[in-house]
Amino acid sequence: MTDLSEFGGGIDRSELDEADQFHASLSDWIRSDAVSVYSREQKSYTNGTFENDRSFKPQFLIEGPSYTYVVRTQLADDGSDIYKAIYTVFNYWRALTQGKEGYSVDGKSITVDAVLLATDYSKEGKLFHGRQNKDPLRTGRSEEAAKMANSNQIPKLEHGASETALRVLWKFVKNHDSESDVGIGALLSSVLDTPEQIGDADLEEYVPAALYYTPGEELVHSWNYLPFFFQNNA
Repeated sequence: MTDLSEFGGGIDRSELDEADQFHASLSDWIRSDAVSVYSREQKSYTNGTFENDRSFKPQFLIEGPSYTYVVRTQLADDGSDIYKAIYTVFNYWRALTQGKEGYSVDGKSITVDAVLLATDYSKEGKLFHGRQNKDPLRTGRSEEAAKMANSNQIPKLEHGASETALRVLWKFVKNHDSESDVGIGALLSSVLDTPEQIGDADLEEYVPAALYYTPGEELVHSWNYLPFFFQNNA
């Protein structure tokens, strides 16, 4: 494996197509000294490549000090594409839970903690675009949800359509397999823990955060910053 990430500065990204520009921006946001991003094919904006056993084609594998995630990406101009991508993420997750899929980097098998969906609105902490108030920020939490947020199981607030889509997915997952130790969810942003700043925030300053559901865990919900130690210092 050749690490091309050091050579990205010499490439004019204006020459990239829309999908590659999205992926380059997403990878730049995720990557740090502690978090590596791998792609299926060599890219100047990732740390290298990963391999998987089947014909599934997730775009990224994210490897941090505590968690590893497989990521399916989707441009979110058309909301219906998000629902199709959610179904694809479910198929990736199901193959992992059934032992029919595996991932590796440099020939070394990787244990995947969760399968995530990321869109070009993940930096805003949501999956859908905001036109016509498509995915508005919720104004509050129930008492029980607020307790979960305080214990880092979910963010302080979520965007309405994104929250609904994830909860429907998780209900389906729960009915499908209640014992799996592989999670499923979305790549969002730590900005959701300071929702009062969302309107004025420089979104690049907020680290990515994974929100997912793991049916076999005692605490089924996880809200993990990338890397995790930023959350401990928040």
